[in-house]
Amino acid sequence: EDAVEIPRGTGSILFVDDRPDTVRIFREALAENYRVFLATSGQEAIDRTQRGKLVDLVILDLRMPGVDGFAVLDALRGDDRTAHIPVLVLTAEEVTAAERETINSAGIFRKDVIDGEHLLHQVAQQFAPLTGESTDQNGR
Repeated sequence: EDAVEIPRGTGSILFVDDRPDTVRIFREALAENYRVFLATSGQEAIDRTQRGKLVDLVILDLRMPGVDGFAVLDALRGDDRTAHIPVLVLTAEEVTAAERETINSAGIFRKDVIDGEHLLHQVAQQFAPLTGESTDQNGR
């Protein structure tokens, strides 16, 4: 099953999360400004990136059944075509220091703390080098 595409904007994001409530909340915020592709499992995310459909940013849940976010990170980093893609990690649990070092992503955010506006700001910071734009503290 292919990831669902929500056409918008110029930047593209692969949003990987197995929880429909999380997907719904953040998809609405992101889809106004970016093309968002959804993957509801780690395996779906890996399959999608290996088919050569590259994105500009990955937003990744760590804790998923089956293939988890750590395996997705390993797959992305192990492929020259995707190793450069920045990853924002969303997680419902605390991340240990060892896990944080392993993740080494653009940012790690707790789902119960971050909201759509804050996520948009973090995404805008990732896209700023691509567009040459800068963002203030409010993501503008």
